[in-house]
Amino acid sequence: MKNKYSVILFIAILTLLSLTSGLQAAEYNLEELITKGLNNNLEIRQLENDIETTKRDIKLGKSRSDWQANLNLNKVLIEEDTVEINQINEKVNVSLNKKLSEDNINVNPTVSYDFDGSDVIYGMNVNMNIYPNLPSENIKRLIRLNNQLNQQKKELNTLKAKLVKEWLNKYYQLVRLEEELNILKDRLELAENNYAELKEKAEINEAGQQELLQGEADLKDAEYNLKETEHQYSQLKTSLMNSLQLEKNDDIILNTENKIIVDLKEETNNIELDKLNKKQLIENIMKSSSQFITNINQKSYLKKELNWLQKEDSPQVSVEGSYNSQTDFSAVLNINYNIFDSGVNELEVENKKQSIEDNELALKNLYLETESSLQQLIDKVELAKMSVKKNKILFEKAVEETDIITRQYKAGAIEEEVLTNKKLNKKSAQVNLKRANDNLFINKLELLIMTKPTSVVQEVHH
Repeated sequence: MKNKYSVILFIAILTLLSLTSGLQAAEYNLEELITKGLNNNLEIRQLENDIETTKRDIKLGKSRSDWQANLNLNKVLIEEDTVEINQINEKVNVSLNKKLSEDNINVNPTVSYDFDGSDVIYGMNVNMNIYPNLPSENIKRLIRLNNQLNQQKKELNTLKAKLVKEWLNKYYQLVRLEEELNILKDRLELAENNYAELKEKAEINEAGQQELLQGEADLKDAEYNLKETEHQYSQLKTSLMNSLQLEKNDDIILNTENKIIVDLKEETNNIELDKLNKKQLIENIMKSSSQFITNINQKSYLKKELNWLQKEDSPQVSVEGSYNSQTDFSAVLNINYNIFDSGVNELEVENKKQSIEDNELALKNLYLETESSLQQLIDKVELAKMSVKKNKILFEKAVEETDIITRQYKAGAIEEEVLTNKKLNKKSAQVNLKRANDNLFINKLELLIMTKPTSVVQEVHH
């Protein structure tokens, strides 16, 4: 019986171990994180689905103008003398159809054969709108769909680039918070040692109550700072993991020395503020921004609509031609002119002109807003550069002070606690310098996204 229980216990332990190994957390480096985020992001998926739908609609519109074929067959299969079927015309018809020149020319070849033994009859019908040669509703819809597809592609590029920047920013913050946590743990250890030493001195009256209280306050302050930073780290990590659609038991490998960051830094290092051509930058924005593309495409389409409306008031001229192997060739000229419409066309033209003016005003306002946004971003980059210079000086100062204190400590002039504190100050100054450089990189990246989002997306997908 004892052996039986031992076997059951052994099997249970093996089962638990196998389950535990199956639940091991996955670890992701930055490249894997961004790939996973781009593949799983709901906004990206929705926009990609919209693009595919638009592509299918364009294909559908083109198919409507392409070759169409229709077969019609009438043949009696069972014939009885008691049933009158003389009214049934036994024949087979094949009809083809193709639209050309923005659907203004309709070509319709036909073939038919009577089962009574007659010759095959073939022919061709052609309908042509000569004037004013307006596109069909299907062609107009195709123009709108192609504009929409262009806008959606620009929007998708910008969305991907902005998400990459957002994830990189949080990733960098996590890296620096982790470095700061290590410093704060050392500060807590220093405060604990100092407080323990003060308590020992207080017991032999070598430290007063004020010193002891100050030591305790320093300890509580170190505990609070560590706990607060741990909460910040935890909240930021959760935010990043949720944004990347990671599981709760997954983990992130923090390392700023990876290909994506190196490649993007090379791109941003080419941005020199004193050499920036703002006019050229705005031109780049106009080419890459979905907002600009939307307004520009709308303006172009409104002008086309105005031209079509003005032509609609003209006489409509079309030609119908047909050829039949039995009846030879025939042609008909059709002219249609609405001599009076109570001013409908004129009012529609005026409304369209007003829409064009409104669009031009909206485009001008968008241009001014873009100029302002661009200048604000350039100012942010300039301030970030100044912050790097400032923190570099502070770090150099901390290094020099640490060197001086180290020499004093070796000479026996100061206690070890002072040296340790200076070393921690140097580490903090170094983290602040790194943060300043991170901020400069992120701001330059934002400027790059505003002007050339495609370059950011391409670097990420390499």
